[in-house]
Order: sequence, then structure tokens, then C-alpha cells
Amino acid sequence: MKPEYTSISNLTPQTKAYKVRARVIEKAEPKLYPNKTLYQWLKLEDGEGNRIRGTLFENEVESFKGILELSREYEIANAPLRAVNEKWKTREDDCQMTFGGNTTIQPLQAEAGPVLPKYIPIASIPSTISKSERFDVIGVILYMEQVRQVKTASGASIDVREVVITDDRSRDKKSYISDLMAKVLLIREPSVDRIITTIGELELKKLTDTMQEERIWLEAKIPEPDVRKIIAYIGCDNCGRRCEELAGETFKCSSYPNKVCTATARVNYTFTITDGTGELKLTAFGAECEKLFA
Repeated sequence: MKPEYTSISNLTPQTKAYKVRARVIEKAEPKLYPNKTLYQWLKLEDGEGNRIRGTLFENEVESFKGILELSREYEIANAPLRAVNEKWKTREDDCQMTFGGNTTIQPLQAEAGPVLPKYIPIASIPSTISKSERFDVIGVILYMEQVRQVKTASGASIDVREVVITDDRSRDKKSYISDLMAKVLLIREPSVDRIITTIGELELKKLTDTMQEERIWLEAKIPEPDVRKIIAYIGCDNCGRRCEELAGETFKCSSYPNKVCTATARVNYTFTITDGTGELKLTAFGAECEKLFA
């Protein structure tokens, strides 16, 4: 007789006796709260696609290290449930899982052995993916920055480190990787001297040899500036998108749901530049746009 599992969508802070079958789809690195409490969060997903977040505290982090493994499926029973903070709720009676009390955890398909990586080319990773998706790749590290701290929308500080890798095997490895490493270093640690590129040279660049973060310096003119093409509007002071509010009013922007945004006067200008080697249409926004007419 198959065990009866509760759907994660039916769990509430009042649920006491239950059993779920779920897979660990995310598992963060252990961190410290400002009060020095050690914690680690993870995310579970059942067969219906319902998800719930769980948190390990202090000794639980080490105790469950080899039990709740990423990508493995488990049968979890009677783990204490507590209410989710109002601003993080995705539904009424939303809750998160802790792992004290009478929690029992049973790995499923233990005979299947360890979860092995499924390597794919970097080029095969879709450009738009869910935050919960994970991909296994093998590559060469081109650049690794020092650890730095950034603040989240909620005000918490987290450590981040940018890493650039490549797995291109279709070209001569040594020369291609050396050239790519030099390009990445130039972008991340730019020279104080500006290297001027012509529009003609820019048009010859290929997508495969271009990085999103590249900064290109052009020396060009706007042959026929037309101030009638300047567009002024009221928009969000954070993302710049148009809004219906009056200037000075505060509102909730869909791009920044955890911040109070202010309707602000914004401006943009689309124009054509030329340097004798070609023409290029550009659009300037906000302060950069205003500099053109200073």
C-alpha cells in the first residue's frame, strides 16, 4: 500500500501530522544572522510543482549536511511549520519548514546511488531561466573577483563574487582562451587611457566576440541634433519606467516590489551619430541625456 502524501500547497502553520514527498531544488550556503545565529535555507518541491522553503539553524546545519542533499528526493514527516513574514507570502496561510521536534526524513530511491552531474555546453543554457533551475558545466575560469558585499531589497548584506568561465572547445584552446582572458581583464580592470573605437570597427564585431559588459568609447558627432525628439515623461526613480502617478508621489513599482518608489521627471533622446566610418543610432536616458545639452 502506497503512503498517503500531503500536498505542500495544503500545509499551513497549523498543520501538525503530515507527510510530504519532495525534492531539494535549492540549498544555500550556511550564513550568519547579525546576532551570529548560524542558519541555512533550502527549497523543496513536490510532484505537483508546489514549493516550500525550509531553514536549518545552528547544529542542524551540520547534522543535516549529508541528509538533505541537493536534487535528492525525500519523504519528510511532521517537520514543524511556522508562518511566513507577511511581505514574503505567496498565498494565505503560507508557511516554511523547520527541522526540529519529531521530524523524520527518509531518502527515497537510496539504491540509485549518488546524483551525478549532467554536463551541458554553456551555449545550451537558455537566456531566460527560473531562479530554481541549475545547470552542470565544465569550464576554464577566466576571471574571479574578490568577494564583495551587496545589499538585498530587504536590506540584508550578502557576499557575492563574480566568476567568468568559458567552455568553448571549437577553436584552438590555448590562443582563444588567452585572448578571452585578456579581454575579460580589460573589461573588469579597465585602463585609465580611453581606447577609441570607430563605428566601422564596431560594426565588424561578432556576437561571439562581444561581452555584455564591454564599454566602448566612440569619438563621433550628432550631425543634425533635433531637440523636438527629446521625450519627457513621469517615471519610476529606480527603474525609469513610465508610471501613472504624479511627480513626487510615492508608489509600489512592479520592478522593485520591496522598495517605496517615487514618481520623477524623466527624459530620453534618440539620435544618430557619425564618425566618418559609419552611422549609429543611440538612445540616451536620464542624467546621461541631460549631459548632451548641458
